[in-house]
Amino acid sequence: MEDNQKVKIAYVITRLERGGSPDVVLSLFQHLDEKRFDKYLIYGPTNNFPPCFDAIKQAYKDRIIFLPSLVRSINPVKDFIAFNFLLDFFKKQKIQIVHTHTSKAGFVARLAAKFSRVPIIIHTPHGHVFYGYFNVVMNKLIIFLERMLARITDKIITLTEAGKADHVRFKIADADKFVPIYCGINLEKFLNTSVDKALLKEKLGIKERFIVGTVSRLDPVKGVQYFVRAAKLISERIVDVKFVIVGDGKEKKRLIKLAHALGIKDKILFLGFSDNVEQILRVFDVFVLSSLNEGLGRAILEAMASEVAVVATNVGGVPSIINDQENGILVGSKDFKMIAGGVIHLLKNEDLRKTIIKNALSGVKAKFKEESMFEKTFKLYDELISQKL
Repeated sequence: MEDNQKVKIAYVITRLERGGSPDVVLSLFQHLDEKRFDKYLIYGPTNNFPPCFDAIKQAYKDRIIFLPSLVRSINPVKDFIAFNFLLDFFKKQKIQIVHTHTSKAGFVARLAAKFSRVPIIIHTPHGHVFYGYFNVVMNKLIIFLERMLARITDKIITLTEAGKADHVRFKIADADKFVPIYCGINLEKFLNTSVDKALLKEKLGIKERFIVGTVSRLDPVKGVQYFVRAAKLISERIVDVKFVIVGDGKEKKRLIKLAHALGIKDKILFLGFSDNVEQILRVFDVFVLSSLNEGLGRAILEAMASEVAVVATNVGGVPSIINDQENGILVGSKDFKMIAGGVIHLLKNEDLRKTIIKNALSGVKAKFKEESMFEKTFKLYDELISQKL
């Protein structure tokens, strides 16, 4: 292609909910060089947009496209409508790169890209849904479909080496199809936050000495029920502790009911979504990630950058972040007794907690900067452009 000709690229994702994959997509979209690329972002129905979304939408206007039929759940009618819209859009706009994010958008948009003869197709699953989400039959179907889709995909970006290994183990494609790129975060936001802990605790109505918390979308796969069950055991051993859950989702009512049933309703504070997570994290003594499956665990990185000791389930890409007992504590999936044990161990051992925090902070600074994610992703674009355009 000619040197002065812009490359047309479309990012596609189902939901732009706060945190995780939407943060990555919005960051990539914003930082991609506008002198070299004409860029579009297509997204589906979303309830809780990231705080930055309004400004991005205002800045890019018609380049940010809402597609009502691009839903996360399986819906043959809506999926067909979304497919046809994307097929038509890719053809009319002469899109040259389609970069899909998350499984459902990857299914619909990669097919549309193939049928509209888009030269370069890239997919970032942000983890995978091979287990932890559906039943055995659905898991097998998803694995089969991902194998088929991999054949029409130029490269698949995994968030970790462990994510790549999982895809290869499930025979989605050969190893050379995958490019591991760590999911970077805006570290400065968390590293440079200064908080009057006593004042914030007072505002939150917390009088207890210790705070054990989590920041999570309240969906079944996030396993927050195991955090609540662990809270029961922790509070029996350490009285002076409060538990904080930041986030919202369809599991919230069930989790509140569980807290009532366990007799710890007054020990758990449900804060819902928050625009100042970086401040709230600063008052945590221990952060817990209780997920059943996790592509990487951005919330872990945010906690580490906020100088909070982490206890996390040993799932997905989490072991790529945490070395057990060195920069965090790894526990078994669904094992609330082990979660409780890890938290209690940290709360009772301040020296260990400080060592873990120091090691974690050093590691997150070295490996998980946004700039590194941008550099590696855009380098991949350039390599494929030189090969195929």
